[in-house]
Amino acid sequence: MGTTNQKGIVISLNVEADMSSNQYKLMKIGTADDTCTVATAVTDSVAGVLLNKPDASGKTAQIQVSGIAEIVAGDAVTRGVMQKMHATNGTIADTGADGDVLIGLALNSAATGKRAKVLLFLNAQQAS
Repeated sequence: MGTTNQKGIVISLNVEADMSSNQYKLMKIGTADDTCTVATAVTDSVAGVLLNKPDASGKTAQIQVSGIAEIVAGDAVTRGVMQKMHATNGTIADTGADGDVLIGLALNSAATGKRAKVLLFLNAQQAS
């Protein structure tokens, strides 16, 4: 049986606001150098997945940028299906349209609000 406990590369950036409620959600680069904030639009370029719970502006965020990550599902996630940025606050959903910006491949199924393990392919684009 294979393992899904492979964190890959993790980088550190400072958060622009309290991110304590955004653990395991998708993050984007912030408005200032070396900062990040939660990704909120399907058009955002995703930097990675927030692993910790920084609770104030300027605190350090641990952002996973490769490997297998746990990510909160914004809609039902299906094992074996490529995942895209969901329209809801840093979460993922099954892909549905050509041209979607892809996050990675779901390794397990998950219900809305639960975490799915995802092999990251950040910001790849589905062929149209």
